[in-house]
Amino acid sequence: MIPPPDAKAAQVPEGYQVEVLLSGLQYPSSIEFSDTSIFAAEAGNIDGDWLAPARILEFPLANPAGNTGKIIADQLSGPVTDLLMHKGKFYISHRGKISVIEGGKVRDLVTDLPSFGDHRNNQLTVGPDGKICFGQGSATNSGVVGVDNFLLGWLTPWPDFCDVSVKDIALVGRCLNPPIRSARSVRTKRPRRRLRRFSLSEKPGRRRW
Repeated sequence: MIPPPDAKAAQVPEGYQVEVLLSGLQYPSSIEFSDTSIFAAEAGNIDGDWLAPARILEFPLANPAGNTGKIIADQLSGPVTDLLMHKGKFYISHRGKISVIEGGKVRDLVTDLPSFGDHRNNQLTVGPDGKICFGQGSATNSGVVGVDNFLLGWLTPWPDFCDVSVKDIALVGRCLNPPIRSARSVRTKRPRRRLRRFSLSEKPGRRRW
């Protein structure tokens, strides 16, 4: 059982204090403010809980505690990773997309971002030139698709998704043979055929990508 939020559990420097502002949220991931409201994102699509809602709630700034919040955007492409209020417009970073809320509706600005792996497109910020920038996560932690990615659940629906280098890479001839298998091959102990390329020998100096 998850205990109720306790502000005393937070460790802060001397002279600071913490209080619970909002509670009862499901996987909160980002928060943003306007002059009158607080906006909180519920990430959705968390590893191990693929059905969690990906949405944005609005709470009155004057009295947010105890308020259930108003849903202003729902059925987003979870996880929602960041929110940004800029020049009166509300921007959302969610898996594979950067969107804006206009007239109560969500409009996609950027789509088809490579965000099916371990890390997705994430934080939004405004640069000194006034342009909006965002971070883009990598498919894996090491640049190599491994069994951990299968366990996270994304390798089965997107078996060909992987990192792509921004420049040519000269290989050293070392063979990598990770134990990557599909759900079927885990039961049969057979390596997945389409992943056979990871165990192919490569000549030193050969360039890939």
